[in-house]
Amino acid sequence: MKKINLFVIIPIVALLFVVGSCKKSDSSIDLTQGLTGTYEGNLEINGEKTTNPATAYIEKVNDYSITIHCTSADFDTTFMMDLYANGDSTMLCFTDADFENEYNHQMSGGHHMMGDGNWQQWSNHMSVDHSAGDMHYGAFTMSNHSFTYRFKTPGSEEQVSKIFTGTKVN
Repeated sequence: MKKINLFVIIPIVALLFVVGSCKKSDSSIDLTQGLTGTYEGNLEINGEKTTNPATAYIEKVNDYSITIHCTSADFDTTFMMDLYANGDSTMLCFTDADFENEYNHQMSGGHHMMGDGNWQQWSNHMSVDHSAGDMHYGAFTMSNHSFTYRFKTPGSEEQVSKIFTGTKVN
């Protein structure tokens, strides 16, 4: 009877060891740390400063995604973005279907599930997920706690850009 128990217990222990070693590595970093909160600033429309103040509320979705809710007197939008480390900056890029709509190609599969931390780097994201000419619209600068994002909004004859520039207040 003892031999049977060993033949059952050893494979179970080996299976648990293999499953435990395949878990996501702890080397991934919470890219939202220090970014979430409220940013006060202004919207600039097509290169002209407006006197219209604006606020951006940044909330964590997971370790690498945020929602951005930007409001002003005549502007209100909410959307989700993925984050990528780039030195003193944290860069933004579209997620899932929004990525495909913007760039007309798919993002590489499972890039956020890898545990080596390389997926979090902007240079890796650019080389793996993007084609030449793909544009990006925003970033956080850690040294001065600022956030900038260019919104594309439809205009009458051409596309109008609204640029939020703000500083973290809490």
